[in-house]
Amino acid sequence: KVIDNSECMSVKNKSEKIVASFINFDNFNSPMVREYYNNLQESIGKGLGVELHRVESIEKLKKLTDSVKLTHIFVGEPEYKANIDFVEKLSEKMVVVVVADRMFELPHDSGARIMLKPFYCFPIISMLNSNIELKKSEGKRLQLKGVTVLIVDDEPMNIVVAKSIFKRYEIEVSSVNSGKDSIQICRERRFDLIFMDHMMSGMDGVEAMKKIRSDVKGLNHDVPMVALTANAMSSAKQMFLSEGFDGFISKPIEIQELERVLKKLVPDNMISYVYEQEIKKKSSESKPSQDEASDEVFEFGAGEASEAEKAATEQEPAKEQVSTSVIKSKLKEIGINTERGLEYCSDDEDLYNMLVIQFAEEMDERITNLESFFSEEDWKNYEIVIHSTKSTSKMIGALELSDDALKLENAANEKNGEYIKQNHERVMSVCRYIGDSIFEIYGRGVKKIEEVVSESASKDDDEGVFEFNPQDSDEVFEFGPQDSDEVFEFGPAAEDT
Repeated sequence: KVIDNSECMSVKNKSEKIVASFINFDNFNSPMVREYYNNLQESIGKGLGVELHRVESIEKLKKLTDSVKLTHIFVGEPEYKANIDFVEKLSEKMVVVVVADRMFELPHDSGARIMLKPFYCFPIISMLNSNIELKKSEGKRLQLKGVTVLIVDDEPMNIVVAKSIFKRYEIEVSSVNSGKDSIQICRERRFDLIFMDHMMSGMDGVEAMKKIRSDVKGLNHDVPMVALTANAMSSAKQMFLSEGFDGFISKPIEIQELERVLKKLVPDNMISYVYEQEIKKKSSESKPSQDEASDEVFEFGAGEASEAEKAATEQEPAKEQVSTSVIKSKLKEIGINTERGLEYCSDDEDLYNMLVIQFAEEMDERITNLESFFSEEDWKNYEIVIHSTKSTSKMIGALELSDDALKLENAANEKNGEYIKQNHERVMSVCRYIGDSIFEIYGRGVKKIEEVVSESASKDDDEGVFEFNPQDSDEVFEFGPQDSDEVFEFGPAAEDT
């Protein structure tokens, strides 16, 4: 049934909007594509009830701007590139929107903004509801300093990403990994917002939310709660809202969606903005200088070395270094879309690399649990674990694995054991392959991070090389520092030597 009959989208003060479109659809080779976009543009203008002027040449645009006081103009990427100076001048007195592909970037001093293709109503309305004053305030970051948030999620990767994202808003974040723990912490502390994962083992998010609302010992009966779920269907959103949640965010978290929910649920007096340039300046001041900083590489070692190791390694060659470009290339070779993964990490490469490694680290336990539930035909718990696999795979950009996991999740939900039996082992093989490949790409073989004792680069003549034996081997490896007769022996922990 209809639970809210208000419009899902509308243009504010539409009678005041005078819009131009400078997009030449004749640039598209396909007649069907040209016809589609032409019809779409005409329908959007009529449907939204705004005054729309279409021009297909710079000459006609100049005449139009001389005779009509435009509030907004939508410009195609090729049209912008060919007339950049004129279009940028327009941005001083109207909202200029460049309709472009994902890889397109505006000049750093541009007054325009980008709207990513495809060309459809939601982003268009968002642009039309902004104005030149709002545009001038762009370049500022939302700040919610002092706002306290609780994240409830049983998937460690989700918590790591959420904490990293919330950090940019200066939000104070606490987290727990179960519905039961969320009830307990809500008895001890009051929060401004609670983000609750839907599908958790044991108590799910809906049950935990209702218990927090009704808990007589709790401090958060009336605190806004937002459902977190990898199910982005509109029907799921309505279900969560009808259950009692105040908002809904699909995973992996997208910044635009998150900010919309934050601005809706956080009191206005707790919201502020700061210029991005100020944030970048502070960040650059806190970083080492170019001379002090090393190239962008990833080094993998064992932490603090002993005095003997330090003495032995004074002459040691530098550790193997793996550049980010090489890592991205190798991840793509095993089917990981790094661009998509970085989007979910707000383009934070350090965070992304950490999550990829964490994904591989958790794979053995994940597969073990899935194999156990599979053999027992425990489809309920199988659904929970494969649901998490779907979400974390998508988060790092392993999109095909995420799609496979989604199909297994749906089958488990429908108790379709036949489909699971036909596809389980194939998907587990993909999981193993991706997990092992990640360790190899990051220079760790197929070992877990905590199992790696130390690593070092080796010379062609094997001088100054440190070698460590497998954990279960009785063989003892020897090494010595260069220009020294002293020999250090390393053996298994149980060995007297």
